[in-house]
Amino acid sequence: NRIPASIRSFIVFNPKFARKDKESEKILYFHPSDIPTDEKMADIGFCEATISFTNTFAQPRQKTIDSIHMEKSRHIFLQCEPDTWMIMVINNPVLLKHAPGQPAIEEYLVNDLHDHVLKAVLLQIYNMFKLFMGTMQSINDRFSLKTLRNKLEVFMPHFIHSIDVDRLNLFDTIPGIQFLPVHQNTYLSI
Repeated sequence: NRIPASIRSFIVFNPKFARKDKESEKILYFHPSDIPTDEKMADIGFCEATISFTNTFAQPRQKTIDSIHMEKSRHIFLQCEPDTWMIMVINNPVLLKHAPGQPAIEEYLVNDLHDHVLKAVLLQIYNMFKLFMGTMQSINDRFSLKTLRNKLEVFMPHFIHSIDVDRLNLFDTIPGIQFLPVHQNTYLSI
């Protein structure tokens, strides 16, 4: 049996919004929303620590972290705006091997997912949000942090639930196909 890959969590956060007395203010969006704030903060703390650690080795103007691979999951990072991060945590697919009289052995298929495809999906989600809603910074500046959170809460679930991580492929990295006008005779000869 094979257990398909799935999205474990989807995080949007900006550490600049945190206050000393209220660290959870940095969370702009977190999927799934029904987990305790302490668990959300632990996940974000891990991501922040990883970003901070990798930034110590980055050269000026060099990209920071893109992904982390672990046996059971992988994190895909996108710094979509200054100080604002989108992170998608994916459960790796699992192959269950059954032997007679033995409990099933789980083999994590860590090579079945491709970072560039997952990163492209993350970038497409951000670009769609930006197209329909504007940048997160502009929403915060024009309205409020509460409005930004509400817009993310309305927008993100539609995209997150439509992603079938196990079936993503190279075509998901292409944002569209550009069509150019072709002369009538050329078109008819194709």
